[in-house]
Amino acid sequence: MTHADKIALLEDWMASRVAIDEAFLALRLAVGDAGDESAVWKGLLNPYAHYTNALAKLLGDDMGHLDWFDTENDMGAKGFEANGKKRKTVEDLLDLIETKPKMVE
Repeated sequence: MTHADKIALLEDWMASRVAIDEAFLALRLAVGDAGDESAVWKGLLNPYAHYTNALAKLLGDDMGHLDWFDTENDMGAKGFEANGKKRKTVEDLLDLIETKPKMVE
């Protein structure tokens, strides 16, 4: 798989999360706050979680960087650092996934 292929997969993954958030916001506006534990919210997020896990395996992310980038780093919006670099874009995320930590001897 090429670098461009990986970036395209990550961009699609990110767009999926944005679409889920927009759908849930529209639902909240239409019917009120269903809460994060609602069946609808779980119905939106459970397939996304499986998608994230499958993509992590495909990209060799055995350190949980996709989950971190999504949840803690708010898809890069917070610009948190990992391995000494700010991580704001899918390029930054892919670099993090592909840069394996060095073992301390």
